[in-house]
Amino acid sequence: MRLWIAIPSSLVEDAGSKDEKTRKIGAVARAAAIYRAEKIFVFRDPLSERPGEAEFIARVLEYAATPPYLRRKLFPISDDLEKVGLLHPLGIPPHRRSRELRPGEVREAFLELVGGRLYADVGVGRLIEYLGRGQAGRRVTVVIRSRDGDYYCEEATPTEYWGYSVSVVDTLPKLVRSSHPSHFIVTSRHGVPLASVWRRLAEVASSQGAVLVAFGSRRGLLEMHEREEYESLGALIVNFITGQGVETVRTEEAIIAVLSALNVLGEVASAGGL
Repeated sequence: MRLWIAIPSSLVEDAGSKDEKTRKIGAVARAAAIYRAEKIFVFRDPLSERPGEAEFIARVLEYAATPPYLRRKLFPISDDLEKVGLLHPLGIPPHRRSRELRPGEVREAFLELVGGRLYADVGVGRLIEYLGRGQAGRRVTVVIRSRDGDYYCEEATPTEYWGYSVSVVDTLPKLVRSSHPSHFIVTSRHGVPLASVWRRLAEVASSQGAVLVAFGSRRGLLEMHEREEYESLGALIVNFITGQGVETVRTEEAIIAVLSALNVLGEVASAGGL
């Protein structure tokens, strides 16, 4: 499946400090990367009135997903990023690049205009020539080439997991209507038990389509919108953590639990174990 995650702007509402907020967002980033999420949507919680919170969450998520060698050029100093030193590295492929170039390897680059020509910062301490269309000041994925004893690069598409993109959107129902995922899963302690729909979920998790999995915060998704509205959008409302021993499962904890279950179910279905 192509995994999309939706989290609310109220994700960090119960965090007391910027340290705690940043760590919480970092935990979401790690969970998304572990399970190879393509996209993270930060949707506005209709019951939350904190301006700028969605943008703050998105900015920290974007920072975490950016290769360390590009962060200074792509993220000017700001209050939102004051505590990003607390983030754990994601360790995804574009972050694991050495200072030695190898022809054929794919990297993230930042384009710069020098003497009327485009060059790329690919994290080796010097710029290399960029061939192709592009715009200075933009980030682009490139493949390294060799010619006449020197290196250059051109735009490329990665073939391995390359991290997630981040978007701030309006409410969750509006997101579903505009993005048209193949499947839509709402996580809720008031949903149907996982055990009763595991075969259907296994088929979803082993499909080739985009699967949007939505999570609440200290407020559940069924508090933000009526069950009927989700159902009208084709949502499967599931309780993945039946018999939970705590009053509220934190969002970052729920993401790990839910995506772990979907990962296993997808493997079972792909192996013909249904």
